Amino acid sequence: MNPSGEEAAPSFVADLVRLRQDAGMPSYSTLERLSDHRLSRSTMSDVLTGKRVRLPEWRFVAVFVTACREAAAESGLDPDPLGTPADWKNRWDAAMAGHRDLGYGGARRTRSPRPEKSGTAPAPTSPAAPSAPADDPSPYTAESTLWGPVPPIVHDFIGREDVLEEMRRRLIGRGGVIAVQGLAGVGKTQVAIAYANHFKGNHDLVWWISAETRERALADLAQIGIAGETEMTDEERAAAVIDALRLGRPYAQWLLVFDNADDPDRVRDLLPPERGNIIITTRNSRWRAFEELHELDVLSRRESVEFLSGRIRGLSEADAHRLAEAAGDLPLVLEHAAESRIPLDEYLTRLAAAPRRLLSANQPSGYPVSVTESWDAAIERLRQDTPPALELLRCCAFFGAGPIPLEALERGRYLPRSSLQTTLGDPITRSRAIGALGRTALARVDPARRTIQVHRIVQAVVRDRLSAADVEQSRHDVHLLLAAADPGDPDDFDNWPHYEELRGHMSPSGLEGCRDPSAQRLVLNIVRYLRVVGDPVQARALADRALQRWPASVPDDLDALTMHLAVNRSKADAMGALGAYDDAFELSRTALARAQASLGDDHEETVILGRSVGAELRMRGRFAEALDADRASLSAHLRVFGRDHPQSFMARNNVAIDDTLNGRHDDAAREDERVYRDALNFYGRADHPAVLYYQNAMARSLRHAGRYHAALQVADQVNEGYRSVIDRGILSEDHPWVLAHANDLAAARADAGVPNAYESASDVHNRCWRIFGVNHPQTLAAAVTLGSALRMSRRTKEALDRLTDTADRYRSTFGTDHPYTHACAIELAAAHRQSGDPAAAITLLDGALSGLHGTVGAGHPYTLTAMTTRANALADSGGLDDAAADARTALTGLRRVLGPDHPHTLACAGNLTLVLSDLGRQQEAGTDRADILVRYQRSLGAEHPHVTFFLRRERLDPGFSPMPL
Repeated sequence: MNPSGEEAAPSFVADLVRLRQDAGMPSYSTLERLSDHRLSRSTMSDVLTGKRVRLPEWRFVAVFVTACREAAAESGLDPDPLGTPADWKNRWDAAMAGHRDLGYGGARRTRSPRPEKSGTAPAPTSPAAPSAPADDPSPYTAESTLWGPVPPIVHDFIGREDVLEEMRRRLIGRGGVIAVQGLAGVGKTQVAIAYANHFKGNHDLVWWISAETRERALADLAQIGIAGETEMTDEERAAAVIDALRLGRPYAQWLLVFDNADDPDRVRDLLPPERGNIIITTRNSRWRAFEELHELDVLSRRESVEFLSGRIRGLSEADAHRLAEAAGDLPLVLEHAAESRIPLDEYLTRLAAAPRRLLSANQPSGYPVSVTESWDAAIERLRQDTPPALELLRCCAFFGAGPIPLEALERGRYLPRSSLQTTLGDPITRSRAIGALGRTALARVDPARRTIQVHRIVQAVVRDRLSAADVEQSRHDVHLLLAAADPGDPDDFDNWPHYEELRGHMSPSGLEGCRDPSAQRLVLNIVRYLRVVGDPVQARALADRALQRWPASVPDDLDALTMHLAVNRSKADAMGALGAYDDAFELSRTALARAQASLGDDHEETVILGRSVGAELRMRGRFAEALDADRASLSAHLRVFGRDHPQSFMARNNVAIDDTLNGRHDDAAREDERVYRDALNFYGRADHPAVLYYQNAMARSLRHAGRYHAALQVADQVNEGYRSVIDRGILSEDHPWVLAHANDLAAARADAGVPNAYESASDVHNRCWRIFGVNHPQTLAAAVTLGSALRMSRRTKEALDRLTDTADRYRSTFGTDHPYTHACAIELAAAHRQSGDPAAAITLLDGALSGLHGTVGAGHPYTLTAMTTRANALADSGGLDDAAADARTALTGLRRVLGPDHPHTLACAGNLTLVLSDLGRQQEAGTDRADILVRYQRSLGAEHPHVTFFLRRERLDPGFSPMPL
């Protein structure tokens, strides 16, 4: 090549860079597409970033110019000012002849911020530029701004709109300094380049200063050329430049970028004061002490996916998410993945197995070093200057990628078994080590939240440098630190944020496989935490992982056995919450037998496991046996734990449930109120989720006892409490306790006669269907509530459809002879009777009565309710004598079991008066009706729908409301 051509090459390449900028800054992938792939991204990057020092071949220039013109047209820009291939051929010929003034001054238009083109992709790439406010001073144009030597945007720049807008807000129109700090590869330099390009028109001088060393920064400052004395040294010229910029002569609005200024002490005195704007890019958090610091985070997942989808042809959105997750959304790694052209699954495998080897190869175009080189250098500096910081970094590499509570590290001073005890035990050494990690940007330190965070790729690189022995030691250190940070009580919602933090570090560190008792205790507590916050799927999965890795039995180690049994118990709880009752009960029976044999009847774990006996009997429909079992369990709880203990609260609540299931409603209401009061006293706050749970149980018992208005008042209080904890993020809208309460509240509204109660019943049924599935007991209970509310609202056809489906599901889920299956059939029969089909009702009721006599007995409220509804159906069919006989039998039983003023009793009594009137016994009926009216009005109020139906001489069928089993 002509040597003259080599001399003109830099000027010609600079014009090509400006051509691309004036074409709307199309991405390399866009130019590759528009050139029918005659241009490659790597070649364009090499040419435009100066890696190829010779003048590019004309074939490349011709295709590049044509592609830039097409890209400008796609973006709605006028391609004419860019020049034609013929114009550029003349410039290329002139460059070949050694001429540097090539005649391209750029497109003759102001450089106002451009909106981002749809379809542009990348890892960093140009976002929609934040627009300057109307009152921003913007008198300068692209051609009037002194520009140099700002690097080109080396690859597509995407996202970062919020960052650029925040920088613009701080800088435009007033003097200021921003230090953009962050991890190597996070895109600090690209953000500064993007800012300089977007807001070039707001400045009459934009200058780039490479600040890796003081000497380089002085030389770049001196190049601005304000002083004019060629015999000055770089330091003298830089001083003159700084003074001129301070005075605003000749440049009043200037922007300087100090790139890679990692040592504030070396370059801080080179920052001109006042007037202009300064952007500093740095990995050193020490700049916070001098200037306003903006910590640049990785790309958002949306931005990462957008970049990868634009750069990797044919990549699905799901695969883009997988790759972005593995890369931790770090722009430089995303760029590496896009340029590596390695198949996705192979890339992910290699990234997980040997990240340093993968990332050290295929250096992304436009980056001065490989992905890992800067990290390796920083790690080496730690080894030489701050060995405790390197020890801490190795430890952090085995936590999860989320924030690590500093408290977890501080507790290391209490761990003599930890190799980090020396580093973590001394507060000064620990503080210096954390500070060193922050200054090198190998970790992100958040003093406000008191956390430290290491990016997942940095963690992988650090782990990749360690020997197998060091890996094992560091991993175990993390297990001990996590265990030391265990709050100790997963039932206390104040501890839930701490458990959520610890949970994020559990699987990455391999905590489930640790044999240390304190680590196993933390695993158990996180299983319990997941269960209590309403995530039984994850609770069961974690319990399974732990049980697979823990020994099933260790000779003579009762503590290990106790831990194993406790995890099995928590797994069974999770399985029950998911509706897998048979498997849950089988697991509980096995665990209880082992506990009784090895630990004894009065061991805490044995006593807690003993509650599963009553639970299984309830679920099987053996209510009387469940009451006996739970009474025995309660005695054991009181003996081992005492009355005022969370475990005893649960045992007492079980007995109250049994009381209700056995028709002992007043006993249940009294015990539930006592449990609620004791729990409130124990937890000390009315909005504790456990207190709300027991208060809701009290409201439910009051409702079953027939005290509808009192039940609704308490249920409304519970609802306010749950709304408070939901608004504060303690529980979710779909937590099982919240949904159970929502169903109870809907039933309370229906029983209290609230208009349109079926609407809230429909809402909770839909939510249960979505969360638990159609056949889950909680969904079936909500379906019965909805069907009953529809029936009481005289929406009989809808009630019939809903209850027909629910009765079928009860039969297939619980079996044909479960009391709930028969009770749902009673509710369905009432809907048939209301729809004018008493014969269908009688058929259902005869079957239900036969089954209930054999399961819960003749005196159970379910049986008596069935007789009440059967009496109504018989009366509708004209069988008045049989109806009167059934009604009298039912009324006698209801008065004995529920009391004379219970709404079910009053409904049965009112129905009987109608039968007596039809039989011609008006005087007897009239006397009874006067007494019933007084009782109705005293119990429910004069405006209650039941009173209205009674006065209208309509027959009432008592409803069925399933208890949680």
